[in-house]
This record gives sequence, structure tokens and C-alpha cells, in this order.
Amino acid sequence: MVFLTRIVCVDLSAAFSAFTDEGKLIILSVSVPDSEEVLGAAKDNANTHINTYAKVKRAEMADTLDDVEIAIWNNKLRIAQAMLAGKATSDELRALEMEIEAHELNESLDAFCERILKRGMRLT
Repeated sequence: MVFLTRIVCVDLSAAFSAFTDEGKLIILSVSVPDSEEVLGAAKDNANTHINTYAKVKRAEMADTLDDVEIAIWNNKLRIAQAMLAGKATSDELRALEMEIEAHELNESLDAFCERILKRGMRLT
């Protein structure tokens, strides 16, 4: 049976440890991960978790998982504000009317814009 009697550290910057075994020197190579690789992996992992969390929270707030729907939300809000201020163009009004029709919402343009503004306040 072999007993290690004492530990002798040798040049840790070179990533080696040395042990004495009844007068014999045993050198064990220790693999030290590259700190840039470790930090890079940790950063990538953190970014993945942050992006996933942000996407889930955005979807909860916007009541949709559709990234396109979420992305166009600001434009919809701007058009609704312009419509209620009497400054929306006919193309902008038509775009909102088409959305009402596409989603079969059965509500007036004014009611739709009011709902958009309420939701916009919640999202901001």
C-alpha cells in the first residue's frame, strides 16, 4: 500500500503538483481550464438565460408569443395615438382597420385605439 507522506507544490503557474511517496517524487499534471474559455462560456450561458427570461416576460406583457406582433407594437401604438389626436394618415387608419378585420375583433376603430393605448400604458 502506498501512502502519501506530504504534499509539495511545484510551480502552480505551470499547472503541476508534486507529491512525495516514501522518498519518490510523483508529478501529477493538473489540467487548468483557460480562464477566457470559462468566462466566455459563463457569459454565453448568462446571455442565453437573460434573453430567454426577457422573451418570456415580453410575451406575458404583450399577451402574445409572436415576435413580429411584439416588434410592431410600437408602430401600432404610435398610429393609435395619432388617430385619437386626429393626425393619422388614411393608410395608417386602413392598417388598423385591416387588423380589426383580420382578428375578427368586432369593435370600432376608436374602441380598438383606446384598447391599444391602455395596453401601451401597461407595457411602458
